[in-house]
Amino acid sequence: MSIIIRKPCLHCDKLFDSKRSHGVYCSASCRTIHGRAKRASTKTVRIGILSVEFQNVADKSLEELHALVENELTPEMLAIVRPEHPAQTGEIQHA
Repeated sequence: MSIIIRKPCLHCDKLFDSKRSHGVYCSASCRTIHGRAKRASTKTVRIGILSVEFQNVADKSLEELHALVENELTPEMLAIVRPEHPAQTGEIQHA
């Protein structure tokens, strides 16, 4: 017995019948369009092993966002995300 759930599409807001509880798009084209729009409005700042994703920040440059993140990190946090001698694969670092 399959259950059909009526819900709004995450992209176009049109009601659709989903055969899966985790379905969020009414069609493959809505899924594609929404994914492209999300990637276009997303910027990722990487500092060492830390990765911070910003959404809907078209008015900010990557340099501005990088400075924002770095200014919020304490020296202890920077030492963790930018280790001078990173552990080799399989090693365990103890604090």
